[in-house]
Amino acid sequence: MRPTLNNDHFPLDVFETPLPLALEVWRASADQTAAEADYTQLLVSLHVLGLSAFAASHPHTPREVIELNQFQQREVERQEALRQRLSLRTDLPLHMGLSQRNSDPAEQQLKRNHHIIQFADRISLSLCCTQLITPRIDQVVPRPGDRPTTLHLRRMPDQCLVVAPWPFDHPVLNLAVPYRSVPAQRFPNREEFVSAYGQSPVQRLEFALRPAP
Repeated sequence: MRPTLNNDHFPLDVFETPLPLALEVWRASADQTAAEADYTQLLVSLHVLGLSAFAASHPHTPREVIELNQFQQREVERQEALRQRLSLRTDLPLHMGLSQRNSDPAEQQLKRNHHIIQFADRISLSLCCTQLITPRIDQVVPRPGDRPTTLHLRRMPDQCLVVAPWPFDHPVLNLAVPYRSVPAQRFPNREEFVSAYGQSPVQRLEFALRPAP
């Protein structure tokens, strides 16, 4: 998906994304995993379904509600087919694709893997957004068999995110992501913004995840 503008003609922030565009992005994310392993497809579908549930908690037009319901039904059907191919149970009551009170090891592992993706998503938002989105991440299971714990996040001025308690095996994690820089200004139209974005050189933004001192 190409970058675009908000209603004030500034570059669109991820949290300003209108629902039709969000549905397009989520649908493409799930569709593009078709060549991947069935378990990978299931995890991506679970993730976008969860994002749609968050979006559903906000007010929408009647047309948007219909489109949101259609998207969720499509992912439910996708997940049922994937569960059958993976020999996972399809006779369980599910909430957003996950069994909440089942002790089956495969279901517990699926839930944990889903939470890992959510954890990574929130870490990336905490690193890349201008402000810290959330000071905590709940329901993190660092290792199989561990009890869920809450991680606390703190942004430091040197592109560093402090995580406590520390859930990783490495003492420090150094990360780098590519990005393009555009002026923080209004653009006359989307075409000029896309042109400025395309002409901007790709740079690297470096981050570090560290435990609390």
